Amino acid sequence: REPFAGIMARIRAGAESYPQTFAVLAWHQGALAGGEIFDWYPDCGAAELIYIALLPGCRGARLGDELLREGVRQLSRSLAERGETMRRLFFETENPFLSETDDGMDKVSRVRFFARNSACRVPIRYYQPPLAPGAPWAENLYLCMLPEFSKGGAELPAGELKEFLRCFFRGLGASTDHPRFLEMLRSID
Repeated sequence: REPFAGIMARIRAGAESYPQTFAVLAWHQGALAGGEIFDWYPDCGAAELIYIALLPGCRGARLGDELLREGVRQLSRSLAERGETMRRLFFETENPFLSETDDGMDKVSRVRFFARNSACRVPIRYYQPPLAPGAPWAENLYLCMLPEFSKGGAELPAGELKEFLRCFFRGLGASTDHPRFLEMLRSID
């Protein structure tokens, strides 16, 4: 959904971009096996895992679990070197109960993977703003959190969630006055 060029531009811009984007590459048996992309929102102390991928031949051997853990360690270490601490780690996933097609891992397998890694759904009506000019809003996603990698575990104060959503929308250039954003805030209350 997001143009690759935009992700690469944020990675190259480093601390000058908002959000700041980090890539972690994974190697297995001397060959590139996959990687992760994280967006970091320093003003709210939250990160979002935006992509995690393994080559098809590397799936099914719990390498994804290792990739997730090592990627979060690498991100946390990089942030700590700058004096920053990640309070929360969020991600989005497709609603597995909708029949829309997906171009990657099947939705049920994705949910199982994240559940095995402590994921829980943030119980709000979630809307993802457009990721590129002219792109549509995504209404088929769940906002989730990885408590194992978050301070405070699965407990998520409403104010902290609202702060993350404001940072997230700002990072995408989306208005926090948009009716869908306001509906999300009402569902938190």
